[in-house]
Formats: sequence, C-alpha cells, structure tokens
Amino acid sequence: MGRANKIPFLYTSLLYLCGFFLFLEWLYPIGEFTNIKNLSIFIIYAIFCFLISVFNMRWWITMLIKGIGLLVIINVLFTNDPIWGDFSFQALYLELSMNITYLFSGNWYHITDIFRSILFLLLIWMISYLIYYWFIVMKRILLFVLLTFIYITLIDTFTFYDASFTIVRIFIISFIALGMANFFKEIENQQIIFSWMKNWQKWMIPIIGVVFLTALLGYVAPKYGPQWPDPVPFLQGAVDYNNYGLNKNGNRSGYGDDDSHLGGSFLQDHTVVFHAITKHREYWRVETKDFYTGKGWEGPSKDYGALNVHLGFMANFSQNVLVEYNKAFIEFKESASIDKLVYPYGLVDVGVLQGPDLLADQSSGAIQKQTKNNQANEEYLLHYEKPLFDLEMLRSTSEVDPQAILDQYTNVPEALPDRIGDLARDITASASNRYDQAQAIERYFGRNGFVYETENVPFPEEDQDYVDQFLFETQAGYCDNYSTAMVVMLRTLDIPARWVKGFTGGEKIPNKLEEEELFDIYEVTNANAHSWVEVYFPEIGWVPFEPTQGFTNPIDFVEASEDVEDQEENQVENDLEEENINIPEQDIPEIEDQPEEANVVEDEVKGKKMNWRYLVLGIILFILIMSIILYMTRFRWKPAFLYATLKNNDDYDNYEKAYHHLLMQLEKKGIAKEPSQSLREYATYVDQTFNTKDMGILTSYYEKLLYNKQNKIKKDNEWIELWKSFMKQIQNNPRHKG
Repeated sequence: MGRANKIPFLYTSLLYLCGFFLFLEWLYPIGEFTNIKNLSIFIIYAIFCFLISVFNMRWWITMLIKGIGLLVIINVLFTNDPIWGDFSFQALYLELSMNITYLFSGNWYHITDIFRSILFLLLIWMISYLIYYWFIVMKRILLFVLLTFIYITLIDTFTFYDASFTIVRIFIISFIALGMANFFKEIENQQIIFSWMKNWQKWMIPIIGVVFLTALLGYVAPKYGPQWPDPVPFLQGAVDYNNYGLNKNGNRSGYGDDDSHLGGSFLQDHTVVFHAITKHREYWRVETKDFYTGKGWEGPSKDYGALNVHLGFMANFSQNVLVEYNKAFIEFKESASIDKLVYPYGLVDVGVLQGPDLLADQSSGAIQKQTKNNQANEEYLLHYEKPLFDLEMLRSTSEVDPQAILDQYTNVPEALPDRIGDLARDITASASNRYDQAQAIERYFGRNGFVYETENVPFPEEDQDYVDQFLFETQAGYCDNYSTAMVVMLRTLDIPARWVKGFTGGEKIPNKLEEEELFDIYEVTNANAHSWVEVYFPEIGWVPFEPTQGFTNPIDFVEASEDVEDQEENQVENDLEEENINIPEQDIPEIEDQPEEANVVEDEVKGKKMNWRYLVLGIILFILIMSIILYMTRFRWKPAFLYATLKNNDDYDNYEKAYHHLLMQLEKKGIAKEPSQSLREYATYVDQTFNTKDMGILTSYYEKLLYNKQNKIKKDNEWIELWKSFMKQIQNNPRHKG
C-alpha cells in the first residue's frame, strides 16, 4: 500500500529558520533608534525560543522551559544575584502588579524598565510560536512576509535606519521560504511520492537560483528616482518634531529653551542640526543659565545688542591665558530648530555667509538669530582663540572675586537641603585651592557609583530638590543632573559657577573636500545636546569643567607655562600657513548619519553585563542540550513514564496517550499506519509483522474506551501489562524494512 512521503524534519527546520531570520530583521532596527541596551541578550532569547519551538514538545514543557529562560534573562539584566540565590519572586510579583496598574490607568511613563523588558520577552515568546504555526503547521507565510516588508520600509522612511541592504536580505529569505512552503504544500496535498535525499537538488537549486538571479537583476538594474515628495519633512513640521527640548516632558534629546523643570527620561534624536568644518573637535557653546530654583534653571533677563565685530566678551577668559588661533565653518541644516548660533570657546569674530543677522546677549553669552525661521543651509565663518589653561596659574590664582560675580553666581535657593553643602565640604576637605576643589567635585561622581542613564530617570517630587534627589537617592542621570549638581555644590562653597548649554563635538565624517585636508568635518545632531559647568577664577576668567560620566573636557590643561609658550610658537607657524586656506562657503557634502557619542555606558557596567551574558549563554546552552537529549531519547524513557502513570491513574486520557505512543513507536520502526487504514486493519498488519495477537487485543480495548467516551474507567492491569510487554517487543526488534 503506497503512502506519501512525510516531509523530513531537516527541511521543515530550514523553512522555520527562514522565519527566524525574518524575525531578526524586526529586531535589528530596535537597537538603532531606541534606548534598548544589550539587544544581543534579547536576540539570544529569541534563538532559545525558536529552538524550543522547533522540537514541538508538549505545551506545558515548552512553557516551563521558555518561562525559566525569561526569568534568567530578567535576573541577569536587573539583579546582581544568581537566580538560585536571593532572587525574590515576591518582589517580581509586586513589580508586575504595580506596572499592570500603571498600564491600565494610562500612566505609561511610570512603567519600569523591568516590566518593559518582560513584555518584550513575552512578545518574542509568542512570535516564536506564531512563526512556527505559520511556517511549519499552516505553511502560509505570505502575510508575515508582507508585514516585514511594510515594517522595514516605514522604518527606513521615517527614521535614520538605513534599510538598503536589509530589503535585499528580506527579499532573498522571503522568496526562498515562499518557494519551500508552496513545494511542501503540494507534496502533502497531492500525496506525491518523493525521495527527499536523492532529489533535493531538483527543487532546492531552482528555488535558490531564481531568487538570487532576480535579486541580482533588481540590484544592478537602473532605478527611477523618487516620484513623490518626501513626506518626512511635512510630517515633522506638522508635529513640530524637533521642538522637543532635552527636558521637555522627558521626550526627546535636543536643544530647548525651557529648563525650569529638569528631570525625566528622554529618547535619543539623531536629526542633524549642523555640520562643522574645523581643525579640532570642539564643544559648541550656546548660552548659560544663572538662577537655580531647586527644580531647574532660569536665565538672566535678556539684554540683546548688535553683534560686535570683535567679540571680546565671548572669550570668557583674560589675556593672561595663552591661546591657539583657529577658525570653523558652520552650516545649519534645514531640519535644525535652534534659533541661536553655536560657537566654540574663545570666539573672536563671526562672518555671516548666508543667514539672518545676529544679536548678542552679554549676560548669557547667547547669540540670537533675528529670525526664528531658519533659512535653508545657514552658513557662518567663526574665528576663535582656543584657550590653553596653565594648571600652575589656576592653582595659584587669588580667591578674591568681584562682588558682582559673587552676587550673581553663588546664589542658591533658601530651601536648599543642608546635606548638599555638607557633602561638598566633605569632598573638598583636602583641597587647598579653587582648581583642586572644582576638580574634586568633578571627579566625585565617577568614583562613587553614579551611572549615566537616560531611561527611567524620575522627575523630583513637588517638595523635593532636583540636586538632592540626584545626589542622595537616584545617583543616576544624564548631563543635566551631573552639571547642575556640580554647580550647586560649588556655590555652597561660595565658588562662582554657572550652568552652560550647547552641543558636544559630534561625530567625524568623511571629508570629500580634497583641498581641505587640514580640516575635519563633524556632524552634530540633537543627540549631542549637552550641558556642562564653568567655574570663575580671578585673573583668569571662566574655565569649563565636565562632570558627566563618559564625557571629556574639551579644553586643554597644561602643566607648565614654558611648554605652553613652545606650543604657541608652533601653533602660530601652523596658523600662518592655515590663513592661506579658504574654507568653502557652499556645497557641504551630505553624509549619512553616523553613530553618536551621546549614548554613554560606563565601562564597569558594561563589563558586568558582559560577564552576565556569558552566564546566560551557558545556562541557555545547558537547557538546550538537555532538552535536545530528552527529546532525542524520548522513545526510551517515555514508555517507563507512561507505564508508571497508567499504574497510578485510571483516567481514559492516560490510556489514550499510551496507545498513541505505541503508534509512534511502530512508525519509528517503519511500520506506520496508512491514512486509508482503519485501526483494526492496521492492528492485523502489525500482528502479522510481529507474529503475535497483542496489537489486536490492545486496539480492541482502546476502541471500547474510545466509543464509550468514559473519563473514569476500571483499571485493567492485564491491558497495562500487555502494553508494556508489547512495547518491549517493538523496541528489541530491528527496524522494519518492508
């Protein structure tokens, strides 16, 4: 009697593998445009879930193994204890209860990272099963393929994620999977006899060949440019996409005017603000804020005046400081929403090449554009004198400050908690001069467990001070937390300090201007928005400090005046040569977005999580190996398990499971039941093969149970022992060849 070939496990696994690779294309962009850290751990869990699903074990075994994997991942990401140690299931229950309440009440901003991670892992869990069902059971994969194409094209259109090669990968994987799925359905539906091992080339090679040839032709063929206008600028303008400040509702990174309520989490926005062509990577200053309110910063009253030709007041330091002469070319992009000019330390002169006129405010250092609606590609040429601060001069300067400086830059709120000043005095107890005091506070954060964090950063409570919360409760935050805390602590010591806003240096991008080899091009985005500290030194001026974890002070400090003089002489020679170089005013090359330096993770934290990755990988591999071993040996240990169950429980379901396992054992020996055979016909065939009557007796009893549909039956020890004996007879016989 003929029987259609069953599709081998190897080939169904290849189809499932295609589904897994398509699912990975959903995960890769998440790590690019979100703040999810350790995406590789989530990918490892996806691999784990897909491997468990492919073996098609009992549902409760699958749930148990995947659930254990989920708990291991959560334990690794959010605790430092082994799961068999102090891991608290009660704490996990409280965490879930609290977040579910937030979820249903609409307080989504209060949902914690651990709950978001659990939801993400559960999503991976469910998708691993759905893809198994779509790809292996139903073999209907077109919907998932279409959704993948739509998802990637939307991501490519509305974010900075480049999906050019991703689309090619998805095309190749999808159409190979579609070809395999349709071929397998034809084999099953038409009852086609097919020798898989001998004829795999006849169906696999044509599928792969057609797909790769089609992909190659599509890749090299000429293509039309976009036929419709780009919708992104229109949508960004409609929702004022770039007008979210760094601290406005904790939404999105970027420069903003309102700093009165600091705190909250934010998402990184990699929209390009400007390109800078310069010789060195610089911090780009915008303005300072003077008045700390306990919740945030407010600036002085604006007193804008026409921009001076020589901006001596923008230098912020005295003529005692040695400088390097430099110039920079700034080009603002159309997507920029900032209405102030950015400039480096030591600004001397501004040349408006293309753009609005400028007004300067001496009190805040802001240079305001007269029109807030940016013109296309505003261009400015900046001449500046980069300061070189002598450490000996900084340490030996007097501490007699002008009264106006003291009045404006040492004020703190009356309600400021006393313990902030106490901490500042403890930190600086061994420092004998202002520079060492400032440096002690600057270094305090990196040596006392503070971490750089942009997610799950809370706003202070109504009666809580922003700095006090950061120093004594959270000890986690981003640049605003660090810089504000340092300024306030310095002020409690009567050291004049102020809060500075601007941008970090950005990322260096390829320089296609061959005639400008001495200059580099830096791309600065909203993700580079930053704040830092300036400390006042009598006889010297304002000196920048950088307390934020992972960032470096842009200004050079040198040990001896003699070294500075030698360096200055060499710099003057270079500058004389540089004066002959003309920085182009037009045609700045458009460069693709590069990774930003704003995503800072401490080395210690990264090291710990890397070690945990190996532990997780080891645990997952151990579980996988044990699962595979148990699955591959199930025909040896499962009969003993079923026999013990039958002896202790007389439910009908147990008899049914035992009989079905008997059929599986026979199929494994090459004696499978044909679709057209009845149970009695099949039992007769089996008894003839083994020269026995046992299969007929077992089948007859099973049919009685089946038709009576009884849940509780009288235990039949004779049937149980006969089943056990016949199972041994099957296992001890060689594989059937007929």
